[in-house]
Amino acid sequence: MQILWKGGQSLEIKAKDARITTGENVRVNDIVLPGPGEYEVAGVHIFCITPEIYFFRADEIACAYFDGINRSLTDIEVSSLTDASIIFLPVGGKGVLDSKKATEIIKLLEPTIVIPIDSEDFTDFCKVVGGCAQPVSTYKITKQQLESMDGQTCVVLEKS
Repeated sequence: MQILWKGGQSLEIKAKDARITTGENVRVNDIVLPGPGEYEVAGVHIFCITPEIYFFRADEIACAYFDGINRSLTDIEVSSLTDASIIFLPVGGKGVLDSKKATEIIKLLEPTIVIPIDSEDFTDFCKVVGGCAQPVSTYKITKQQLESMDGQTCVVLEKS
């Protein structure tokens, strides 16, 4: 899996047989997901829990994407997302999570990788979570690499 951040809440996630894009809407290849429900497109299983919360599995890696969320999660949402190894959280931008609310979600979900999105400066967030890896333009990860990781890593992507 290869992950690029296009700025704001826009991501491009390249999997073996699919390209997932987020932002104005969520797409898998050229198919726009219409909203809450379960979908399977090009080998990617997607569960849109609410219009702002997506769980998907691509290349055998479970991910959670939060689109403009600025609230705590419900118990049902947490139980639907606990398998997520990678989470994409909007932090520090206008109308999205502040660092404190973001860390609450991270503690509930316990992902291996946290990727903050929707801000030009993640300095405060990185301080609150105990540090972030050096920013990269593209993040590549495989299921095997993910399984061999210890602890939690915060990955900051440079806008591409």
